[in-house]
Amino acid sequence: MGLWLIKVFTCFFALGVFPDFIAQKITRPALDWKRLLYMGLMGALVGILIVETFFKVMGHFYPQEAWLPRLLWDQLFFGPTNNAFVMVMVYYLRHWMEGDWNFGPVEYLKRNYLFVQLRSWAFWGPASALIYMFLPDSLKLFGQNGFALVWGVIMSLAMHRRIGFVK
Repeated sequence: MGLWLIKVFTCFFALGVFPDFIAQKITRPALDWKRLLYMGLMGALVGILIVETFFKVMGHFYPQEAWLPRLLWDQLFFGPTNNAFVMVMVYYLRHWMEGDWNFGPVEYLKRNYLFVQLRSWAFWGPASALIYMFLPDSLKLFGQNGFALVWGVIMSLAMHRRIGFVK
């Protein structure tokens, strides 16, 4: 139970609060606390329910040493699916918070998915290879959260349209 709570806590902050906090400090005059809470909850949801479950499933089907099949499943199936899911969640967050409903989530994915996915492969391909090669299954989520701090800042800044990452 203790390790599970630590994982929830690190996902809440590493995948949600911390990256959005940095992006908000760069792009906004004041922090939106409601948004930080929502991003933290989204980080915990994605980290514990989705990422941790994926790691457990891969551990069930492939031994620890079989890092290449795990990496291929991750990059060719899980990553693209997870990115689409998170993008839709972020779409609804943005529109819920800002009230901008000019187009739907399908149009949002059409406009931005390929752009995000290509960068995801460039970032998460090498990061995931390191995680699968060197970390035991019990620590993979923590390794993923470490890389997610950097990725989350990039994506949060993109969400704010600061760096032109998402058109």
